[in-house]
Amino acid sequence: SAAKWDKVIFSLDWLSEEQLKGRAEFCKEGSAGADLLDYLEADENDIVFKKNSDDSFCLAGGAREATTGCSKLVDVLSNLGFHPVDTSLYFVGQRFERCILKTAMHSADLGYDSFVVDEGTYTKDQEPDPEWDLS
Repeated sequence: SAAKWDKVIFSLDWLSEEQLKGRAEFCKEGSAGADLLDYLEADENDIVFKKNSDDSFCLAGGAREATTGCSKLVDVLSNLGFHPVDTSLYFVGQRFERCILKTAMHSADLGYDSFVVDEGTYTKDQEPDPEWDLS
């Protein structure tokens, strides 16, 4: 049987012209590249969180979310009653080596039970981005 989720939160890259300076405009706010992937639909019970960092839990936050009015994902979750002591988060999406990895690591650091669903995750590059080079 299918799993029942208490809440589905879609996290979208939503970058302004200024934030994209010198970078590809794939995730420009309001563009098709910043929208949900094909065949995904958010219903009225879902939350759409627009972020402007690889990490959905980035301290800088993102755009104000419509249901809660919060601009930080941790505040959105808290406002909805989802706290680290009793919440498990499951991550799927594209660019595991960037967005998913950073968000899942930060989620675990905040105390959430955090899981990456491999079958629902796309990895573009097997090698980490240069920013991960710790040598």
